[in-house]
Amino acid sequence: MASSSVVQLESFVLSTLGASDVIPDSLAFAVSHSLDHKQVTSVLRSLAAAELVSIKETQNVKWTLTDEGKEYVKAGATPEVQVLKTIVALASKASEEKKEEENGGG
Repeated sequence: MASSSVVQLESFVLSTLGASDVIPDSLAFAVSHSLDHKQVTSVLRSLAAAELVSIKETQNVKWTLTDEGKEYVKAGATPEVQVLKTIVALASKASEEKKEEENGGG
């Protein structure tokens, strides 16, 4: 990042903090202002080193489906649940057939 860009970003971050007292999420801040998140965090760390801001770092955990997981979503259940549903359906069908036989319907 060019020096003037750093100064502009520092000024923008400081004015934002002056107006709202906190930037709760640097990634959301960067995205909402079309800024590069690495540049924003670099500026924040620089400002923190100069003791102009304090930083509380948090960890964001992101969960995404694997291709296998996407297939389970598409199927509506994991293979274990699919087997269980099949067993329940077959047992129900067998029970109904047995009742029909007992009632003279078969």
